[in-house]
Amino acid sequence: MNKLSGLLAVSVFVGLSMAQPYATWSRYRTVTVNASVTASALTNYPVLVRLANTGISAGSNVLTDALPNGADIRFTDSTGLNSLSYEIDSWSSTGAAIWVRVPSIPAGGTAKIRMYWGKAGSTPASNPGSVFDSASGFVGVWHLGNASGVAARPNAITGAPAATPANDAGTFGVSGYTAPPGMIGNADDLRGTGSRSGPDVGSDYLNIGSPAGFVAGTYVGTNTSTAYNDFTGGLTYSYWVKARTVNVAYTYVLELGNTSGCSDNIQVFRPASDNRYRWENCNGTSSGGTTSQTVNGSLVNDQWEFYTVTAGTGATPAVSFFRNGVRVNGPTNRTQPISNALRTNTWIGKSNYDVDGYFNGMIDEPRISRVARDSNWVKMDFATQRSDSSAVALGATVSSKALFYPTKNAVYLINDSTANNTPVLTGAATGWSIVPSTLPAGLTFSTSTGVISGKPTAVTAATQFIVSATVGGNPAVDTITIAVSAGTPPAAPTALTGVGTSRQVALTWIAPVVTGTSPITGYKAMAVSDSAKFCTTAGTLTCTITGLTNGTAYTFTVRASNSAGAGASSAASAAVTPAGVPGAPTNVTITQLSGAGATGTATMTWTAPASDSGSAITNYFASSTPSGAACAATPPTTTCTVTGLVYGTAYAVSVYAVNGIGSGPLSAAKNITTTGIRPGSLMIRVSGSVKPFTFRIPDEALQSTEKVTMSISDIWGRTLWSGSILPNTDKAKEITWNGKASNGAYVSAGMYVVKIATTQAGVTTEFTEKAVKLK
Repeated sequence: MNKLSGLLAVSVFVGLSMAQPYATWSRYRTVTVNASVTASALTNYPVLVRLANTGISAGSNVLTDALPNGADIRFTDSTGLNSLSYEIDSWSSTGAAIWVRVPSIPAGGTAKIRMYWGKAGSTPASNPGSVFDSASGFVGVWHLGNASGVAARPNAITGAPAATPANDAGTFGVSGYTAPPGMIGNADDLRGTGSRSGPDVGSDYLNIGSPAGFVAGTYVGTNTSTAYNDFTGGLTYSYWVKARTVNVAYTYVLELGNTSGCSDNIQVFRPASDNRYRWENCNGTSSGGTTSQTVNGSLVNDQWEFYTVTAGTGATPAVSFFRNGVRVNGPTNRTQPISNALRTNTWIGKSNYDVDGYFNGMIDEPRISRVARDSNWVKMDFATQRSDSSAVALGATVSSKALFYPTKNAVYLINDSTANNTPVLTGAATGWSIVPSTLPAGLTFSTSTGVISGKPTAVTAATQFIVSATVGGNPAVDTITIAVSAGTPPAAPTALTGVGTSRQVALTWIAPVVTGTSPITGYKAMAVSDSAKFCTTAGTLTCTITGLTNGTAYTFTVRASNSAGAGASSAASAAVTPAGVPGAPTNVTITQLSGAGATGTATMTWTAPASDSGSAITNYFASSTPSGAACAATPPTTTCTVTGLVYGTAYAVSVYAVNGIGSGPLSAAKNITTTGIRPGSLMIRVSGSVKPFTFRIPDEALQSTEKVTMSISDIWGRTLWSGSILPNTDKAKEITWNGKASNGAYVSAGMYVVKIATTQAGVTTEFTEKAVKLK
């Protein structure tokens, strides 16, 4: 803004001040609501305005300068003339969530409102019932976690039932339950164990109808509120949810019904082990027909998601499901209307059926309306409520004073560069001064501009300073407070898990929700039993600790750090045992077997590996080159019988061990060349015989045959010729008689006797003889 336009804006503000309800409030900021996601206008829409201590643009000056708990916060329309209803959902030094009822938001456009603060002596004007009123269709709006311990969570609708933490078998939440941070302020955490027929200490739920402390058995509710009776004008249920693994089939995020089972029920639940949500309604005890549900697998555990389900009017109401503002199912017409009945069993996290369970996860901002909100309303809900929303933006700070510092109560972090605290002026200023004149070390005050800047170098208690200047020829004064803090470290990370491999464990975790007074700069994870075993990261949410002992169980913790130092350690992880694949077996031997029944076999032995690397060996396997020879054994056995050997073949045989991690390396190869004749490799022929002559040595003799001899005799028994081969050493694998006698002369045609003999271990055995006829 140039100087002229700035002067005009201030002049307009001063001119209207007498007509404005908050003219005596010292500051305001314009809030711009961007409705670009909508295609139709919204009326009386509750807009979420967030404030954070992360910088002026996020509203840090409002948090520091407003009265405690935002007692002086007010809202108007864009002119500053008309007050708007608002509700402060949560307020702390680090952030705030405020709901403002905006009368009209144009389709696809923007709406502007003002947020005022800076009025000493103001009393709170937060009014939930004016923001969420029954005339706008709201039945139940619960900002969960906004009451201490397990006290009832108030309903924003005036006179409507609260949401009371309850448990059918024990105490809600862990001892000294504190509501955890949610999507908007705090949320409530339901442990979701046990079943309706067998509740246990973790069977948490929220009672949204029966009085606090009511106990009348696990199936009985005594809701007397008529808020959940009549949905002839339609119904909308929306909720933020961070689901965890299902403990029991069918777990509910809403149940409005009677007695046990299907009795005028309206219910939204997670069916069985599906990763989805489903809507059902019963008219009397009859189910409403076609189920409306999200796509299986769309639900993501351990992640905040925003779901909305709407049901229309009439005899066959149309039901639609939305996830994160996007329609993911529907409209699907039901086969009967929603009954008009007093529903006594009204719960979040608990079922109306005896075999079902309790919901496991975190719930925030559940809402029930007696109207079917259109898709534009649903889209706007997600756009404005998401934690990274850009749909609601804060404008610059405006003041009616001639001299004003945007940050009235500045708390700087030591050794952290500060954003300039630049005064807002009406007119030109001269003669700047500050008292006391000495600022905390590292900070400077400009006597020409009044800007306070620098990097503080020492912790300093809060000190008040008076800044004076001459503006337009008149004295102008503002008072500010400056403190320098060491800051606060981050909270503890959560959900630490580890995966072990050989001598190391890879760890992952979820960043702290509360990061402290400065950004997280790194993490350190360490073994609980040995702090010398650790790993660090500059900001990623995973690192690996090495140098661990295989077979030893370890637990781990992790903590985050920022400029203020290291924060609290996380809860210890589950035990993780690092392990690797086993080592290689040693002392391998292999011996070929011989004799009957030992065809193509050998015995293999070895010594177990020196280490199983932390995981017990489950099997041994042998392999060979060339392939074909194999065997297996189960510890403690360290021997096996190799099968599939081929006679007269050179093999290199190795053995390896297997454990729960995988296969270890091969042992040193053991070489063996099998003895004996390869089957089918020996041929014995008689040249010129009338009929072919064949001979086969029995399998049991193949591997031990040293020599094969063929002799030819005449019918008087005289040996005319003989020939031999050594099948294991000779290259020749064939004996052929060419019809000549030993002296080289051809024998005459006629009958002759062929004899075959084998020599084994020096002993010659005649296997067969056969008469052949030569041509």
